[in-house]
Amino acid sequence: MFAYCSNCGGKVEGRPRFCSNCATPLSGESVSAANASGDARAGKRRGRALVLGLIVAAISVLLVCAGAGLVLAT
Repeated sequence: MFAYCSNCGGKVEGRPRFCSNCATPLSGESVSAANASGDARAGKRRGRALVLGLIVAAISVLLVCAGAGLVLAT
C-alpha cells in the first residue's frame, strides 16, 4: 500500500523526507494520514478525466455529424 502527499496527492514510496512532486516536507504522521486523502484525490482525478474524455468525445461526434451534414448538403 502506498502513501500520498497531503499537499499535492502525489504517490510517496518508502520514507522520503520531501515529496518528489511538490517538495513538501513529509513526516511519518503526515504521510500515513495523507494515505486516505490521497486515495480520495486520486478518485477525483479519475472522475475529472472521465468527464473531460466524455466532453471531448461528444464534441468529436458533433463535429463529425456537422461535417457529414455539409457533405450531404452539397
